[in-house]
Amino acid sequence: MRALVLVWIVPLPSTLLELASPALEGAWGRLVAAGLPGLEAIVARDGRIALAAGEARLPLEAPDGGLALAFALAGLGWYRAARRDLGGRAALQSALRAAGLFVPIQLGIVALAGALLVGGGARPAGFVLAQAGWLSVGLLAVHAAWPGPVPSRSTGPRRATLATDRGGAA
Repeated sequence: MRALVLVWIVPLPSTLLELASPALEGAWGRLVAAGLPGLEAIVARDGRIALAAGEARLPLEAPDGGLALAFALAGLGWYRAARRDLGGRAALQSALRAAGLFVPIQLGIVALAGALLVGGGARPAGFVLAQAGWLSVGLLAVHAAWPGPVPSRSTGPRRATLATDRGGAA
């Protein structure tokens, strides 16, 4: 069960990212443009969507759809269940729930990038679009791995917490 966490060490192949492209990132772009004054979703020559604010342009590419983010979040969900020895079914459910978080996270990232495009140009917007998803995964990973009491279904010995490691009360 825990060994399956290793599946998420391998990055999602780019061919899988392309499966939902350009429809997925285009949908995010259109949704964001519909709600942000001064922002448009335009169709580029290659058929992909780009966000536009005045002369500034931010092309949306396959990674901007968020499938790699969904894959990473699924890994965190699996890890949380595996860490608690909850079993395969619970781990799968946890992975699917966590993967579903990519929708609001990716939409928020594209919205923030769109707002930055309107207010500050393509460079800060592109930076947010490229880095914010991985920053969110990193923060969630730290949260998931934070030491502390780990409730478990197993009947094994009680696991140490940070307090008991330092000689404090349990």
